Amino acid sequence: GYCFPKPMLFVNVSMPEWKKTYLFNWLSAHLLWISQVGVHSPSKFPSPQMWRDFLNTIGMDQPSSTRSASMKSAVWDILGE
Repeated sequence: GYCFPKPMLFVNVSMPEWKKTYLFNWLSAHLLWISQVGVHSPSKFPSPQMWRDFLNTIGMDQPSSTRSASMKSAVWDILGE
């Protein structure tokens, strides 16, 4: 996996609304993520697809069974949340 999302994930977003979602999700999680990077082994870092799914989802107040929601949940598990 990757310690941080690849910058191209943010650059290659075609619609402004999606870019806002990506940035919102990253800004919501980045401080916690940075504090956890040294704690986890590289084998636990999210894959590029996990990063994409995590950054592309909107909220998770209610449990969801979508693949994207499960990927976002997996990243939050890595973060320790």
